[in-house]
Amino acid sequence: MIKKIAYLFTIVFVLLSLGACTTHDKTSSSDKESVEKITNNKSEITIYLQEGQKLDEKYLKDEKIAVNYLPKIEGKYTEKQADMIANNIDKHVKVLIISSSNNGLSSVFEKVKDRLPGVITISCDMEEFNNHSLDDLLKDSSIDVGLSVSNTNNLLIGVKNSILMNAKKFAYIYNTNDIDITDLEKAKKYCKENNMVFDEIKVDKKIDDKYFNEIVGKISNIEDTAVYSSSEDVSTLLLKNFFRYKYILPNLNSGNDGSIFSREFAMEKEYESMERKEFESLVSKKLKEEGLAGKLGMIIEDKKSVPIEISIEIAKYMYENNFMIEECYRDVSLVARGNRNLNLSIAPQKIGNSAGYFRYLNIVPRVY
Repeated sequence: MIKKIAYLFTIVFVLLSLGACTTHDKTSSSDKESVEKITNNKSEITIYLQEGQKLDEKYLKDEKIAVNYLPKIEGKYTEKQADMIANNIDKHVKVLIISSSNNGLSSVFEKVKDRLPGVITISCDMEEFNNHSLDDLLKDSSIDVGLSVSNTNNLLIGVKNSILMNAKKFAYIYNTNDIDITDLEKAKKYCKENNMVFDEIKVDKKIDDKYFNEIVGKISNIEDTAVYSSSEDVSTLLLKNFFRYKYILPNLNSGNDGSIFSREFAMEKEYESMERKEFESLVSKKLKEEGLAGKLGMIIEDKKSVPIEISIEIAKYMYENNFMIEECYRDVSLVARGNRNLNLSIAPQKIGNSAGYFRYLNIVPRVY
């Protein structure tokens, strides 16, 4: 009897051990597969960004720029993945830029700086900017530069742009449960100072096509009115009905204006393959044909890519002119590179007390 019991315990133990090994093997296999998905291209300026995130085609063609894509995952990136990126950086790399939609890669900068203190490290809209990890990011002395697109003042930016676009009135469509009061008050004040009518259109339910047309149909002098919404869903509806109502769109305000524009007007192939300036020419031509030239404000590239692109331009300018990092990564330099190289008006805003140069970027949409 005792032998039978001992035998049963032995079988159970072996089965449990096999289960544990199988689980371990699955985890290891998954980790390995995820690590292998990260490419290890490198050049003077080496970039890691999220899979699916778009950069201007001209940067992908530049031999001095290497672009690597991070796999879409759930949760945090692992230490193994951070090590793989850090180990890819060698003495030939001058600038390392990381943009990610998941936590876990900020440790890469310290690993790189320990081996290669001369590499300029830049955090561009990493997920840590959006959560409680921001304080740790700001204190991290291994990060030279941190840039993130600001999500505040979008309404005020829309108001300012609408005045430049000769709008006679500004109509703001918003849900009362989702509003930035400070931004609203600034926008109303700016309109008052510039003698522009500010119409608040408050909604308390989801806006579908029918409801949208009810709202917009009540706006008088629609073709001279700038219409704006803080909701990305409503922004899509605004663009969808743009040719019909011919209102002014001062700030499309989506995560990726170029993507939704190309999707709405069957220009996806061109958007994916062309450099920004080439695609802009097509956009301008399309709007001119519809009698809408000068009535659309948008940021054509992926908004999260703006910090990356301006970092590239500053780095290239710095090395071409033999400047020091302190001379180039300043507010005045950000503004200058934005204007000259990206055709964007950028207003940098300091982020707390940081070890490096950290800024939120308020970006004014280009007018087409």
